[in-house]
Amino acid sequence: MARVFKRIYGCSPIEYAIQTRIAKAKTLLSENDVSIREVAESVGYKETPGA
Repeated sequence: MARVFKRIYGCSPIEYAIQTRIAKAKTLLSENDVSIREVAESVGYKETPGA
């Protein structure tokens, strides 16, 4: 499945997910008055315990 995905999209599924998260975060940061933490959480990056 990963090979077919890479052939179609030009990157691995993980790379695609990261690129998609970053693109969404850029949009949220440029269009909204929200904190970086809120943006990070909204695109799937959660604060780790003890961090």
